[in-house]
Amino acid sequence: MRSLAAALVATLLVAGCIYVPTPQHAHLGGHGLIGDEEAGRIRPGESSREDVLLLLGEPDYRLGDDRLFVYAWTRIGGYLFSQGGGGPVPRRNLFAVLFDGNGQVLRRGWPDFGFFTDLGHPGDAALPEAAEEWAAGED
Repeated sequence: MRSLAAALVATLLVAGCIYVPTPQHAHLGGHGLIGDEEAGRIRPGESSREDVLLLLGEPDYRLGDDRLFVYAWTRIGGYLFSQGGGGPVPRRNLFAVLFDGNGQVLRRGWPDFGFFTDLGHPGDAALPEAAEEWAAGED
């Protein structure tokens, strides 16, 4: 793994680009940060769909016949520098809440939808399938 990281850095340097990851900061858009405090108020088996709406507001995405709410926001996750300049690299963040047929919370969390979250959001069309996969999983 260490050699892979070294190879990646060498490739970027030869190409004239360098990526500097940073802790996420500076809200760029979307819903707004949902942290541990807000998430902790949403309790599987106790909280309802109405509780979630009152706490977090309308979700950015309603999927699976309203069984899955997804909230999205974007923050800076690093900087990319090249010979022509540089700038911030967005990091898409998602918080999802899955409900049962009676509107009670089954699961909630911050799913990593891979390509969708790692590169900003290359297309919202990728989200429904990834969200459904998360909803079906145990993570």
